[in-house]
Parts: sequence; structure tokens; C-alpha cells
Amino acid sequence: MPTLVLLRHGKSSYPDGVDDHERPLNERGQREAPVAGRMIATSLPSDATLDEVLVSSATRAQQTWERVSAAVPVGVVRTVPELYLASRSELLGVVNDLRGSEVVMIVGHNEGLEELACWLAGTPVVLTTSTYAVLTSGHPWDQWTERCADLVEVVAGR
Repeated sequence: MPTLVLLRHGKSSYPDGVDDHERPLNERGQREAPVAGRMIATSLPSDATLDEVLVSSATRAQQTWERVSAAVPVGVVRTVPELYLASRSELLGVVNDLRGSEVVMIVGHNEGLEELACWLAGTPVVLTTSTYAVLTSGHPWDQWTERCADLVEVVAGR
């Protein structure tokens, strides 16, 4: 059954003179991202791996994935520049284009991730930093649409 894990990047800092895309994780983000990774690993069935992980090109998303990845078995990891500040509809396009993977994680940003989770599950979802949502659906990826998925859990990596 197709399973989607939506992970919002860890808490970031706001250094002077640093472009938004290049903002790094702050100390809290660095601490919480590995916790989120361990929690995601326990959320997956014991024999499951993340077939594919799609990560925003933003520094804070890349650093979050680096810290999460130590705990999570994964097949393919791809940096997807289009995930940077992507809207719900842009993220849905990425999901609808998935092929050959059953368990996929997207590491990205709000508001898009939160709006996508709410739209797919038909229920409110709050994704604070280092928080992830797990959604499943009996539909193939190209048929994921409004209210097509079940919200399995929302967990803050703290």
C-alpha cells in the first residue's frame, strides 16, 4: 500500500546576510532531527524501508535529512529543487509522478507540506518543525487526490 511520510525540516536559524534557501538548522533543529529519524524508523513496519526520499535543496532540509538518515533504512535519495517552498499543488504533482516506490518520504517546508497532508487526509494536520505525518492510501500514486488517504499518525520529533 502506498505510504507517504511528510517531514518538515528542523528548526532553523536566521543569520544576518544569509539567503532563506541557505539558512542552516539551529541547535534545537540539530538536536531534534535525529530524534525524528528514530521515531520515523519505529513508525515503519519492521521489514519496511523508505524506497525513495525526496529532499528540498534548501540547506535546512538537507541538514535535517542528514541527521534523520542515520536511523532510517532507505533506497534512493534525491535532492529535488522544486520542493523548496513548494505549494500543495506542486507537492501533489511530485506525489502523482511517483513510480515504482511504495514508501516515500518528502523532506520539505510549510505551508505546502501541512496543506498537502490536510488535503489528502481531509482532516487538520499541524506540522511544526521536525514533525512528520504518515499517510497511506489504497490508490496508486497517480490517483492520490483530495481525501484519498488515511492519516496514520502525526509525530513531533522532540
